[in-house]
Amino acid sequence: MEKKELEYTKDQLKKHLILLEDHLKSGECPWCIDKHLTAIEGYSEEGVTQTNNVEEKVKFIKMAESARKLRKML
Repeated sequence: MEKKELEYTKDQLKKHLILLEDHLKSGECPWCIDKHLTAIEGYSEEGVTQTNNVEEKVKFIKMAESARKLRKML
């Protein structure tokens, strides 16, 4: 996998994490929160396949699991 693709995935994760934080701080909008959690889950799952670094894989897996768990709580 090209480094460019992994950096794109990480950049998308950062954006969705920031947007999620903004929505949580400014008042709950369940639809927006679900949308960003879904994106975080998807990009995290994608990140697992884009790296050979075991520590990165674990971080991506944990992030995907956390996003999935939070979505189920909505």
